[in-house]
Amino acid sequence: MDNKEKEYEEYDTMLQEKYPILKRPKFKSKFHEWDNNLTIYENWGFEGISLIWLKLLIEPMMQEIYKCYEEHGEEPGLIVEQCKEKWSALKFYFSIDKNHRQAIHGIDGIGGEGIRLYPSDDNTIASEISDIVKRYERKSLEVCCHCGSKGETRPLRWRIVLCDDCYEEQLEKIKKYEEEKKNRKPIFKKDIIDE
Repeated sequence: MDNKEKEYEEYDTMLQEKYPILKRPKFKSKFHEWDNNLTIYENWGFEGISLIWLKLLIEPMMQEIYKCYEEHGEEPGLIVEQCKEKWSALKFYFSIDKNHRQAIHGIDGIGGEGIRLYPSDDNTIASEISDIVKRYERKSLEVCCHCGSKGETRPLRWRIVLCDDCYEEQLEKIKKYEEEKKNRKPIFKKDIIDE
């Protein structure tokens, strides 16, 4: 495990300890068998979420959600169904509690357009938490996932939010990779297997 992976794992663990609604079971391996009794989040954790986004989006969002529960005099009962990056934006799918599980959270279209469904009804806390989540999902479209500076969605091989400097750095990496790929000697079956 390199230093970045270790830092990510430590920060993830800290968030789970600080905000119990983020708590996930510990598995022997990252590559465990799917458990149908768990949410996608509980099975896979933060999907494609950078350390920068954990620090600048997920943690402050959790602070606001917990504050909302505190202001209503309620214990946090939110269930994190899935937390991921998709089409360059944060997607935080949740159900307001175990008695009100939401099966569909969004219908995503190509290019990031789609329909997003948030838990909301006569329950004031559900509406307030939905507003908090919407705000952070929108904010993610302006936070560089590599350094945290002001960014925008960039079309690389995938859509990703990057600042100007990180975008240029990624373009250079792609260019270098393409050059190396051109200069590689092709590998043929006859080159690796003696018949």
